[in-house]
Amino acid sequence: MEAEKKTSTTPEIAAKIERVAGDYEAGIPTDSTVRWISLSPVRIQRKLQSEGEEISCYLISNTLKDLGYRKRRYSKDQCLRNPENRDAQFTKIALLKSVFSREGLPVLSIDTKQKEMIGCFDRGESYYGKEKRSTLDHDFLSHASGVVVPHGIYDCFQNKGYITLGQSKDTSEFVCDNILYYWQNHLQWIYPTAGECKINSVWDYFFITKLQ
Repeated sequence: MEAEKKTSTTPEIAAKIERVAGDYEAGIPTDSTVRWISLSPVRIQRKLQSEGEEISCYLISNTLKDLGYRKRRYSKDQCLRNPENRDAQFTKIALLKSVFSREGLPVLSIDTKQKEMIGCFDRGESYYGKEKRSTLDHDFLSHASGVVVPHGIYDCFQNKGYITLGQSKDTSEFVCDNILYYWQNHLQWIYPTAGECKINSVWDYFFITKLQ
């Protein structure tokens, strides 16, 4: 029989740790299962030591997991630069979008994702099954059977997306070919009177292009 977790056999330890952590707890009001704490296991250990309690950091860390506390991820929201006309740029984008909407013209958002090697590589995923499944121990390009380039096109008004997986080394040519193909095989039937479209890129730039 599998041994029970140490924390489950010592509820008094869990109660002591939760008492200390409770004053430093935060979460999401709309999701009661999300609990964060601003104290590290080391700081909790020091607070308990000041009360005459000796509990290892390892046990504290495991107990926090059992109590449902999660580690927070870093937020990538520090802007590298703040352009002087950033607000004006977004205002212009919003204005053009509304104009295109009234005139029945398409507005597309495009983005090219990271290139992925094709082969037996670890993708950081997991699976259900009893058998062991193995991947190569190194992600070397020389062991890949190819490289795929994902490119997405999102129709802002239709709320629909289109993804192309290619092998082009010329990103700009690849993107233009994808937009043209998407227009000729799909968009022209959605926007039959359109002669141009507005395109937003991932860098918040935009341009207007003529459609063929």
